[in-house]
Amino acid sequence: MTPGNQPAASELLVDNTRADLALRCLATFQMLLMLATWPLWFAPSRFPVVPLFSQSLPLLAIPVASVLLFLTCLAISLIRFPTAPTSSISGRQRLCNLALVAAVVPVICNQHCLQAWHWLFILAMLIAVTHTPEIRASQLRLTICTLYICSGLSRITANPQAGIAGLIARQLLEFLPGTPDHTADTVNLACHALSALEITTGIMLLFNSRRIRVPAVVLAVLMHASLLLALGPTGLNHHPGVLLWNLCFPILLPLLFLRGLPSAGKNHSFGAGGLLISVFSVSGLFALADNWPAWQLYSARPESWTLWVHRADTPELPLSLRPWLSSTVQDDWVPVRLDRLSLHQIGSPLYPEDRFQLAIISHTLQSLPETVRFRVTVEEPRPLDWWNRSVRLISNRADLEKEHEAFILNSRALHTSNQPPL
Repeated sequence: MTPGNQPAASELLVDNTRADLALRCLATFQMLLMLATWPLWFAPSRFPVVPLFSQSLPLLAIPVASVLLFLTCLAISLIRFPTAPTSSISGRQRLCNLALVAAVVPVICNQHCLQAWHWLFILAMLIAVTHTPEIRASQLRLTICTLYICSGLSRITANPQAGIAGLIARQLLEFLPGTPDHTADTVNLACHALSALEITTGIMLLFNSRRIRVPAVVLAVLMHASLLLALGPTGLNHHPGVLLWNLCFPILLPLLFLRGLPSAGKNHSFGAGGLLISVFSVSGLFALADNWPAWQLYSARPESWTLWVHRADTPELPLSLRPWLSSTVQDDWVPVRLDRLSLHQIGSPLYPEDRFQLAIISHTLQSLPETVRFRVTVEEPRPLDWWNRSVRLISNRADLEKEHEAFILNSRALHTSNQPPL
């Protein structure tokens, strides 16, 4: 090796170490998040199961693949393998191949399994098995950058204070001394500021300069620390899975973006795979890609389907469903909080794609007497200006049945003998 090639080889070795540590980190949090949401992976029949295709694998395939995935992640996180650029297909890569297969099987069996953190893990495994070591770290970095940028873009809405972003912003404002009351305009402004910070952080992380990337990592860590504060026991006391998701990034970012970073250097080529991930994610803002794989995280961007029942008919609802009626009543109609039911039964938020919400609502209605009056409101973002939304109403079972015809992928829940009615 000539002296002129030594810096490049050293830089490749650093990137290989980065990618190795990032995979270890993601595998570790994959296990932790699977434990935090264990019913989704090991007891899927506790909540309606919606396969990705109308003809799916047996339901037993989910826990079998989940056990294999958990054990494979344990091996990835614990076993050390050589990371030199000249090494051939290593044991680590074979483990990544096995992890990728085991991670995809539950998603095929149940769309609900494609949580945002699980999608990130699938992409990391896909990058590990399809890219050469010298560009693997760059692909992972671009994936993380895309996550921040698209998540921030998807939170842009005309009235963000009405969604989860508003709850977080309001909670953060309450931590400030001397400001007990916050108007809707103040909360909206805070939401927009958080979205701008998220987008700016993602863009800054794209650069390979220490002067830009170090402040970007600091901003990201502070942002996740504030989210942990707002969502933790001292704030909204959210589900542990959400806290683990936000704890992952303060650990992952320094490993992937700062370890061995030179004071100056050229940007690495992100490759066709990384660019495809970016284009796919951005297309979600214009309804071309599914919401969850396109990083539309907990935002007002996805379609929102809400099941309402008439207040006079609530005594006819099954006892298992009554605790999830909202305390809010609008013109004698009461919304059913199926999102809260999902968190209670399997520890996971609802998959935000419209076909999945339709499947859950249709399944729920099948357990209700025909005499129960209901309606379904569908809030949809406009194709180009996604921050504006239109609302339509479905008021009978025949019209709801027609909605299934609009989807290519499956929009119906399985009916299994061991699956309790909602």
